[in-house]
Amino acid sequence: RRWQQKRQAENDLTRESIWSAEEFGAGLRGALRNGLGQVGDLADLVRRYGVGRKLYSALSVRKIYASLVELATERGFPRPPATTPYEYLPTLRQAFPQHGRELATITEAYVQVHYGEVPTGNEELAHIRDCWERVQAGQPM
Repeated sequence: RRWQQKRQAENDLTRESIWSAEEFGAGLRGALRNGLGQVGDLADLVRRYGVGRKLYSALSVRKIYASLVELATERGFPRPPATTPYEYLPTLRQAFPQHGRELATITEAYVQVHYGEVPTGNEELAHIRDCWERVQAGQPM
């Protein structure tokens, strides 16, 4: 059962969208309602980054990447469960052929936050958001 809860929490992360500062509290309350798996994931992030701007940046990057994967999936380019972000990048480039730089920027930020535990600064976060908005709008850099 714990494995199923953890797997469900990982799947839920993939479906998340970008949080605004106001949605952060609502997201925390939702995680508490949705089960301990998500609370555990959030608690892990809080341990890594503390409560504040670093946590908000880490959550934002994770949500941007999850939204990117969701949009690519809607276009017929899903991310297989065992595929790393770097392995998935060529597939993303097929889904969004004019956005190679933006996709690389978003992927690298996600890998840093998810695997390297490197928080993203304000300027870099703004650049990552801009890249995501360009991909959504279909505008290359």
